[in-house]
Amino acid sequence: MNIASAFVTDASLIRRPPPERLRTLVGCFWALPCTADTRIRSLPDGCSTLSVEVFGCQRPRSFITGPRLGPREIAPQPNTTLLGVRLRPGVLFALTHIPAADLTDRREPLDAWRAVDAEELEGGLAAASSYERQFDVLEGFVGKRLDDTPVDDRILRAVALLERCEGRMKIDRVAERCEMSTRHLDRLFRQWIGLRPKSFARIMRFQASLARLDPTASPDLAHMATGLGYFDQAHLSNEFAELSGSSPRRVAPERVSDFSKTQCE
Repeated sequence: MNIASAFVTDASLIRRPPPERLRTLVGCFWALPCTADTRIRSLPDGCSTLSVEVFGCQRPRSFITGPRLGPREIAPQPNTTLLGVRLRPGVLFALTHIPAADLTDRREPLDAWRAVDAEELEGGLAAASSYERQFDVLEGFVGKRLDDTPVDDRILRAVALLERCEGRMKIDRVAERCEMSTRHLDRLFRQWIGLRPKSFARIMRFQASLARLDPTASPDLAHMATGLGYFDQAHLSNEFAELSGSSPRRVAPERVSDFSKTQCE
C-alpha cells in the first residue's frame, strides 16, 4: 500500500521512522525545507496527514488533511519548512475525534477543530530548536492521543482485508468477514476513514496498479488490467486519469516516491 502517496520536486526530505508502537498506525515523521521551485503532487492512498508549516520566526501553524479522492498539486511558500506525519486509515478520527468524512478532500487548520490541541502542538514546535526536537514533539503529540483512543478493531480488520486483496473483495463479503452489515460498515468507514468502503477499495486497487509499474520499462497495461480485475485497458487508463491526473506510462518513470510512504522502507 502507498507505493506513491506523493511526488516531490526541488526539495530534500528529512525523515525519522516512528517508534515500534506506532509503526502500524503512522508513517515517517518528515520535514521538507521548501524552495521557490518546490512542488508536491499528492495521490489518493486512503490515508490522512497531520502537517505543520514553519515560516521564519512566525508561530508554526498546524493542519489536518483528510483522505483524497483525486490528485492535488501544491506550491509551498518559499523558505517554508513543512513538517508532518502520514496517518494510516482510521487514525485521523482516533487522533482528533473529528469524523473523517468531514475532512475528505479538505485541508483545514487544526485550531478550527481542536484549538487546545493546536495550541499544545504549535507551542511545542515553536520551542524546538532542531528537526529531531520537532520530531520529538510530533511523536509525543500523536503517541499520547493514540494511546488514549485506539483505532476501532473492526476498521483495522476491514482495511487489512481490502489491502491484502488489492481492493477486489466485494464489500458485502468484507462486511460479513467483519461480522457486521454493509450499512454499518459504511457508517464506520465514513466516521473513521472518511471514505465509503467502495471508494477505499477503488483506491487500494489504484495503489496496487502503481506498485506494478516498472519505472524502467514500458508497462504492459492490458496484462496489468487483467491481473487487477479491471474491465479492460481503457478502464485502467481512465482510473489513472481520475486518480493520478496522468496516464500509467507518464507516471511509471516517477513511480517510486520516498515522500510520505506509510512505512519507512
